[in-house]
Amino acid sequence: MASCEMYRTIKGISESNDLPKDYFDKYRSQISNFEHILSQLTFMERQVIEHDFIRRVDSN
Repeated sequence: MASCEMYRTIKGISESNDLPKDYFDKYRSQISNFEHILSQLTFMERQVIEHDFIRRVDSN
């Protein structure tokens, strides 16, 4: 789930003031695609992914 890692990283540090404003522009289409894919999932599928995502984040 490299996309989850990328998404978490970008969302987590995109608000940092010490990065240039356009730093994440190259990832915007990938983030949009990822968010679109998540929006198409059923509730149960999202629960499974979120649980796995939280577990991965907590383990790092």
